[in-house]
Amino acid sequence: MACILRVTGEHFSPEECLAQVQLKAYLVWHKGEPRSRLRADSPRPEHSGFAVSISDADGDCVPLQIQEAQAFCEANSADLHRIATFPGVEEAMLDFAWWFPVGEDRPAGQFNYFTPQLVALCGQLGLGIMLTVYGKTFEDGNHTTCQST
Repeated sequence: MACILRVTGEHFSPEECLAQVQLKAYLVWHKGEPRSRLRADSPRPEHSGFAVSISDADGDCVPLQIQEAQAFCEANSADLHRIATFPGVEEAMLDFAWWFPVGEDRPAGQFNYFTPQLVALCGQLGLGIMLTVYGKTFEDGNHTTCQST
């Protein structure tokens, strides 16, 4: 997932929150439970939470993620506000994945612009914005063509 809605809280019931909205989580986790059901020794989160897919655009298509996130927030504003103000929610944020090119002959910087409309809308809804950066090498012809989903 390239852009997700991530919602967490130490004393938070993801199922109760999700039952009050139309959004569907692709991942739900609970405080103190193993992250993997296959490995009992897997890390145990300190917070409960869930994640909802906002955009499937790849990490080298951040401008498309931003466009799709704004459309998602506008279409689901009532549910997003309900989530952000739900009892026990400590963080509700849009998390954008950004693949930063690394290697020889790669730029020393790359820039992505978050529109005032998206920033203002997230503020009104009580959502934070996170940009998670992943270093990635791109071989010739291995770039994604950014297309709306």
